[in-house]
Amino acid sequence: MTHCLIENLTKHLKEIREGSVVIDEWFERAKQIQSEFCLDSIALDSMATQQRPFRIRTEVEEDLSGEDKQQFKTSFVYPILDVALSKLEERFEHLTELENTYGFLFDLHNKVNSLNQCKRLEEALTSAQDGSKDLDGTQLFDEIKSFQALIDDDGGKTPLESLNKIYELGLEPIYS
Repeated sequence: MTHCLIENLTKHLKEIREGSVVIDEWFERAKQIQSEFCLDSIALDSMATQQRPFRIRTEVEEDLSGEDKQQFKTSFVYPILDVALSKLEERFEHLTELENTYGFLFDLHNKVNSLNQCKRLEEALTSAQDGSKDLDGTQLFDEIKSFQALIDDDGGKTPLESLNKIYELGLEPIYS
């Protein structure tokens, strides 16, 4: 589900970046806010420790040129969209990596859970420095098979329901 949300958001942001309708609407809204406050800009002096006060315009410019719109896109909107897209892609890669490593644990009803998946998880959780292991893949595989037999009768379909089943049966010491 999370993958789908990230993919859809990424697609939407790319559509915004490639199109100009939404950005044009944002530009118009920015002009409106600027004229409501009658501000030229917020001027910051990089050499001083204090901010300069706002410069208040006496006249509101009614018509901003296409050059201003392009500058708005290139100096404001595109950098924000580019950062958002790169962060989303980074998160998507991390989620994919996590799903490849741990994903099989979220569907314990799946009879396809294999010893190979458990061994891959064992490798992922093995210390590169001293070779110590957080779990044994073969043991995990055996535990999953025994747990599947337990929950297949009337057990939960989600991880939370499966955990509740463990709690109801008083099996916390076995599966902790």
